[in-house]
Amino acid sequence: MPETTTHGPERSNGRAATPVTEYDHNGNCVGCGTNRNAPCRLACPFQTGVFGESTILRATVRRLADHRVTDGQARRLVMRELGFVEWTVRRDRRRSGYHLRSAMVAAAVELVGETHATPLVEQAREFLTDFLVVEWGAAPQPMRALVVYLHGMTADLQDIGLSLYAAAARLDGAHFNAKDFGEVDS
Repeated sequence: MPETTTHGPERSNGRAATPVTEYDHNGNCVGCGTNRNAPCRLACPFQTGVFGESTILRATVRRLADHRVTDGQARRLVMRELGFVEWTVRRDRRRSGYHLRSAMVAAAVELVGETHATPLVEQAREFLTDFLVVEWGAAPQPMRALVVYLHGMTADLQDIGLSLYAAAARLDGAHFNAKDFGEVDS
């Protein structure tokens, strides 16, 4: 899988080459999984400055609460991404959920800068889509574009966090135990 490192314009704008280590709801580094009471591994993205999709997926969980939207707001964001300018929100559709793509973008921008965020987010979103399609069963091809959106709007914060961590573990080729995941703070 391609990896992205922070360099170029971000560094010349005064941005640090590698961001400060981020810890998840369990107090573990989102890059290497080491507990905050121990030093990160040498290969940790926060040590090397090289970030991959799995780190973006795990870092997204911390940002989900900041990307809570109503169904209509999320639909408007999705439709704008697909190139539609206008979108009418029905008053009876006011459920809320999480806009996963915008949370992923926020995580990537903070970790690798705007220049490198877009391709990394697209790769992470595509992997998450594949993961969710496998977990939910075979979905029709036209539905693939909406799988991440639907997951964000229909699952609760805990289930979304579990999905993101399970997808990241699969991407890393690591074992994921849902029992060790803990409660995500809202």
